[in-house]
Amino acid sequence: MSKPLYKGLIFDMGDVLYDASGWRLWLFGVLSQLRLFSTFQQMEQIWESYLINAHKGLLSWDEALKRFLHSLELPQSKEKEIISATTSYRSAQKPLILFDGVQETLRQLINHGRKLAVLSDTESPSSVVYQRLAGAGIGDHFEGIICSFDTGTCKPDPTAYFTACKSLDIPAKNCAFIGHDQEELDGASNAGITTIAFNHAPDVKADYQVGHFTEILDVVLCS
Repeated sequence: MSKPLYKGLIFDMGDVLYDASGWRLWLFGVLSQLRLFSTFQQMEQIWESYLINAHKGLLSWDEALKRFLHSLELPQSKEKEIISATTSYRSAQKPLILFDGVQETLRQLINHGRKLAVLSDTESPSSVVYQRLAGAGIGDHFEGIICSFDTGTCKPDPTAYFTACKSLDIPAKNCAFIGHDQEELDGASNAGITTIAFNHAPDVKADYQVGHFTEILDVVLCS
């Protein structure tokens, strides 16, 4: 049986188009020294549980961080130190550094008639996300930039994926979702969308797995 024709590609943003782990790895280093977390994944799971309301626009990112740190019962001086260092880190807003092959792959997909969208759980509206992507030279590659801050819906809610498909005017069965997180890949699969895992953990399951971003072309264009 031949693969379906993938007319639409929906990309998760952070840790798929670029490495978004810098601040989180720094925070893990600080908190692991205090023996609060033994693994990065453990810290990230708890942090994400606070971050989801910021992604839905229900509170600010800064407030989410304060609540997360407060839950750890840190000394007040350490909590203030982390918040101050984080403010400095975020205010710098360095340009995105794309993963190798992203520019080339997106261009080739467009040249072959594919439509592209970004589906991001983020505390920023689509206008801000577009500017960040444009700063990396890929903002205009996407016909849809769907942000949880605007929609109030986060992955793996099927509504998030259907909104991305609608932005491309392509049915879910003819779309593929490129992500790295198992829960988000499962959400796409449950919405009837083919899944492609990139920059993923070894045990992640998806319809396809790629080690280099350009390998997405082998999946999409050889159908």
